[in-house]
Amino acid sequence: MVTPIFISYQNYFGTKSSYFVDFNTLQSDFPLHRHSFIELELIVGGMGKNIINGFAYNLSEGSLSMTLPWHVHELIINKENPLQIHKCNFDVEFLINKDTPLGELNDILTQSIHLPPVTKLDEKSFQKVRQLFTDLQEEYRDTRQWKDTLFAVKIAEILIYFDRSRKNLSQDNIKENTEPDNFNIWKVIEYIHTSFNQEISIHEIADKFHYSENHLNKLLKDNVGLNFFDLLQEIRVRNASTLLMSSIVSIQDAASMVGFHSRDGLYRAFEKVKGISPEKYRKTVVENAQRLNYQNTYPILYAQIIYYLHLHYKEDITLVDLAQAFHYNRTYFSKILLENGKSFTDMLQEIRIYHACTQLLTTDNMVNEICFNVGFSSVKTFYRTFKKLKGITPGKFRLENMTV
Repeated sequence: MVTPIFISYQNYFGTKSSYFVDFNTLQSDFPLHRHSFIELELIVGGMGKNIINGFAYNLSEGSLSMTLPWHVHELIINKENPLQIHKCNFDVEFLINKDTPLGELNDILTQSIHLPPVTKLDEKSFQKVRQLFTDLQEEYRDTRQWKDTLFAVKIAEILIYFDRSRKNLSQDNIKENTEPDNFNIWKVIEYIHTSFNQEISIHEIADKFHYSENHLNKLLKDNVGLNFFDLLQEIRVRNASTLLMSSIVSIQDAASMVGFHSRDGLYRAFEKVKGISPEKYRKTVVENAQRLNYQNTYPILYAQIIYYLHLHYKEDITLVDLAQAFHYNRTYFSKILLENGKSFTDMLQEIRIYHACTQLLTTDNMVNEICFNVGFSSVKTFYRTFKKLKGITPGKFRLENMTV
């Protein structure tokens, strides 16, 4: 049994990115492999097969495939007519996280256990999807504002065409037989990928899918190169890695969100899978972001700062606290804020007054009580700041707006 190659990066350069787009002609077979991201491939020429989890799917012009982290696949080409492929790779979190532009399409992910990963587009859909891939290629090289949003919109269109097509198309024409045991093990692998953050065990999985624990471990080892425990740990660490890219999520919370019982459990797994601690991983990701895209991180980071302050405005927070929360130095944060026209104190006071206005109009609390509720330690400072930003006193603001 050949152990599949594991590909952890979306691109060819060994660097982490949210997505990657490419077009190439595959001149030779691509060996058995799996990857940590979602891969969309559109065939625009040539012939071959995509063998996914033991099923062989015929490939020709108009074939569109979506391979997921729990898929192991290999590409077999027709040497006389090599495959011409549009490719787009992107993080699975785009479909798992409801807060992303693709979050509403996560049903496509959860339905994949029942639907085929390859479909054949009709001519009209093929031309539209082909143009979308061409647009993605151009957008990938672009640096203008809204690049990521436009990119997500185009991926969403492709996914919708893919899902509609595979639901309409009879798969009997493209699916070849395989051993039932091999088919079932991929149901197990998919289940682990979609339930990793829950309390699951090999005993439960073996019972659910009617295997003995030893046989289940053997099948997992044969098909993905890992036993149940190691596969579950790898999946949890990969998802924790994504959470740790956000400075707002603590390591303790990340551990809990991906299914670890304790912070120590995440540490042990992280060291085993990544070879470094969660802190060092987070620090490395942040430093790489600064090094590769120092100026372009400003708009995103500025939005994250505003969000963070809206969450913590009631606390006795300082610029040093803010910088530590995001793992940047104080000088860098001051520079970001000042380039957007505000100091840290001005930004925090503006957010506190914003929440004070909300309380003035939605509660019966006394003005002095609201002052302390929103984080001011001095009534005098609260009144002075409110009048500076709103031009009137808190009491007058409440009176004028409540009578409108």
